[in-house]
Amino acid sequence: MNLNWLSVYQAACRANLAYEQDPAKSEAGFSSLGQGLIWLGLYQKDSHQAVACIDTKGEGWLSISGTRFGTNWGDVLDDAMILPRSLGNGVHVTVGAFDGVEEMWDWANGLVDPSTVWNVCGHSLGAWRTRYTPVFLPANRIGMLHSFESPKGANAAYWEKYQQELAGMVSIVNGRDLFVSWPFMSYEWTHPQTPMVWLKSIGYQLLMPSMWPGGRLLSDHSMDLVEQRCKLIAGVGHGWDRQ
Repeated sequence: MNLNWLSVYQAACRANLAYEQDPAKSEAGFSSLGQGLIWLGLYQKDSHQAVACIDTKGEGWLSISGTRFGTNWGDVLDDAMILPRSLGNGVHVTVGAFDGVEEMWDWANGLVDPSTVWNVCGHSLGAWRTRYTPVFLPANRIGMLHSFESPKGANAAYWEKYQQELAGMVSIVNGRDLFVSWPFMSYEWTHPQTPMVWLKSIGYQLLMPSMWPGGRLLSDHSMDLVEQRCKLIAGVGHGWDRQ
């Protein structure tokens, strides 16, 4: 895993800002990040929200929001719907998080050139959906993938099928986050069997998902806290910073 902490922190900023539901504030926020992104639009459905940007090199940047508690209950239903959706050959994903993602990608791809490479990030439910990127994009159109505090979203056959496309994905878990263990009781759903980054109050540790002690704290499921810890590790404060 190639860990560029400035890139991780910048992705954390985008994933956090993806929660903004007002289009004008979203555009202003992404413009203020100092990452050279041009805001293209805000995709909003009952169960999906994402922001599409493009940079001066022509690369796309898709930031997918997590659950919008209290305002869009479709997100909550997506979290709860963990029945399997078959993609063929024994590959299963969780139906709630997967359904509707194709429409989101149709929207994003409709804003850019058909050959555009996409960099994707998201938190929680958005990270869940980030991990489905190779279902909708060929390998040569997948750039950086940053998954922050994702629940378990697929079975072992899925991770085996897309192991090459997801090999460079940075998966972040924070502290003892409760929802990284969701679904709590499942013999099928799992995380990819690749190293993940475990953020701690000071520093971080690389470890396999099976080595993580598990989640108990709702308070650790926080993109604000993740962003703060990534900023500290990146040593941001002299040079590039979130404005």
